[in-house]
Amino acid sequence: MAQLATFVLFALYRAFLFGSLGTFLMLEFGAELVGRLVAVIVPFGGLVSLLQYPLFQQAMQTYKADFTVTSGSLVGLAALTVAFPIGFGYLHGYKCRYAKLEEQRQAKADALARGGGDSSLDAKVV
Repeated sequence: MAQLATFVLFALYRAFLFGSLGTFLMLEFGAELVGRLVAVIVPFGGLVSLLQYPLFQQAMQTYKADFTVTSGSLVGLAALTVAFPIGFGYLHGYKCRYAKLEEQRQAKADALARGGGDSSLDAKVV
């Protein structure tokens, strides 16, 4: 019964994974690059999957069937795959906030150059 549940969950996982991969690539990079990016990502994923056999052999021979080190290493790598998008999202948000601030400063400078001065802009820019 556990194997059947694992099979179903893995099939659902792969469907959502590849569906969201295609959607993400389309939204972020546009239609013209999706094929190229998939052509890089999928073989890279296959190569990483091939590493499971040497990792299994290492756990069986070096650690005498103790998978603690192997599992810990894989959890660490998985944590990196979560940390990088969070970091990039933070940097993207920082760039957006900085661009908005620069737009406000430029609008204030333009208003002052025209000889006026908009008090509403003065209140917004610190």
